[in-house]
Amino acid sequence: MTTSHFRKYVRLVRLENCIIAVLGVLIGIHLSQSNLSSLQSVIVTLSAFFIMAGGNVINNYFDRDPDKENPIKLERNPFASGQISPKYGMAISAMLFVSGLTIAFFSLNSWVILIACIATGALVAYTPIKHKGFLNGLVSNFIISFLIGLLFVYGWSMFGKATEVITTGLSFAFLFSFLTTMAREIVKGVVDSEADKRSQIRTLASSYGNLNVAIAIATMILFITIILSPLPYLLGTFSIPYLVLVLLTDIVLISAFLPLWFNTSPSNADAMKDRIRIGMVLGLLAFLFGNTKVTSTSLLFVIGDTPLANITSQFAISVFDATTLLIIAIIPVISLVFTLRLRTKYARQE
Repeated sequence: MTTSHFRKYVRLVRLENCIIAVLGVLIGIHLSQSNLSSLQSVIVTLSAFFIMAGGNVINNYFDRDPDKENPIKLERNPFASGQISPKYGMAISAMLFVSGLTIAFFSLNSWVILIACIATGALVAYTPIKHKGFLNGLVSNFIISFLIGLLFVYGWSMFGKATEVITTGLSFAFLFSFLTTMAREIVKGVVDSEADKRSQIRTLASSYGNLNVAIAIATMILFITIILSPLPYLLGTFSIPYLVLVLLTDIVLISAFLPLWFNTSPSNADAMKDRIRIGMVLGLLAFLFGNTKVTSTSLLFVIGDTPLANITSQFAISVFDATTLLIIAIIPVISLVFTLRLRTKYARQE
């Protein structure tokens, strides 16, 4: 596979979003005071990755016609640019969803399985609902924002511990992701406003003659996020590292919405949308590194003060776990083989 082919599939699954999904699940596991290196952690992390990837592919599929009208989005969507045929892309999406759900069932945890099924259904329904323009796109914005916040709950639900510290940290992590994602989705509407008008897709940006309405609402949401951000530290749930990282997050978020008031062009909104995502990642890192009341063993991959013998013992797994891990590793391979076989039938000449 050439570099251009690889990049095409990276754009198709939106790899950066999948990485953020994995980070969200790991934070949920961390906040549950559980070990990131356990088999259960691998299961929920991998399933979240594949389900998110499947959702991104199907979103690209449904957005292929509007994205043809948007020069900014055209080359980012392999369906819109004609690099991948829609039928082949749908086969890829189906295989990713099947892989994610199958891996989730290996958790033997009813909450994990339920959340995985709900997330899959919501991701499939998200773009058609967006195109219907319910409440000027706010319903679809709510769905995707809720799903991003749900990533923390997904990681936590594998272990289900519920102390005051855990529930407080989990609640703030959910709220932060929900608000920043909601603001980012509204700004994305500014990027797509002209194409959405031509495709008759109603969003806050395309439904009003003045883009400042959408920008004002996105700004208000980010402002609320910034105001609330120090609370976990002030309540004593998180420590100084959290405060430092969240202050950096706030600076990035401020730098994301202020330029929009002076330049509402789609290209500028696109740049600010990416800046909000950087702020989201910094905020997630604040939740990962800023909670001193969570046991350090859950940060086994990050903190290096654990003796080597203890680290080795953390990775010791039973024959059953090893067999389960092997089966889980085979599932995506089988899906890939089936998908590649379908490529000869559905894919265009590349």
